[in-house]
Amino acid sequence: MFGKQNWMFKLNIIFVVVFLNVWDYLTSGELINGMVLGFFMFGIPMVLWLIKDFRAAMANTFLSIMEFATLLVFMVQSFEIGGAANGAYKSLFWLPYLLLAGFNAYVGLRIYSKNKAKVERRIEKLA
Repeated sequence: MFGKQNWMFKLNIIFVVVFLNVWDYLTSGELINGMVLGFFMFGIPMVLWLIKDFRAAMANTFLSIMEFATLLVFMVQSFEIGGAANGAYKSLFWLPYLLLAGFNAYVGLRIYSKNKAKVERRIEKLA
């Protein structure tokens, strides 16, 4: 049912290990900090993509939506507090994290919409 989710795990791990190191080096001149933060933020979604269960996909979707909303609020607040000049640079650092959280949520919602009827029928049979 969820056999194609391994590509999401691979995408998340490549994003965290490769892209976030490059992104952190380009924005702040340091290494490893972006990767550690990426593992902290996307470690649980990576494990949930490996489980390949509908409940795991829905937990991942919920977690990704919460991450996306939180990051979006942080970015908007930095524009408000720092102004357009300083806020844009500080907010730009969080953009890849925001995009991956949004992409994880989008894929999870696609899985939910494709399999909702099957899961509902299975629940009705159990009741």
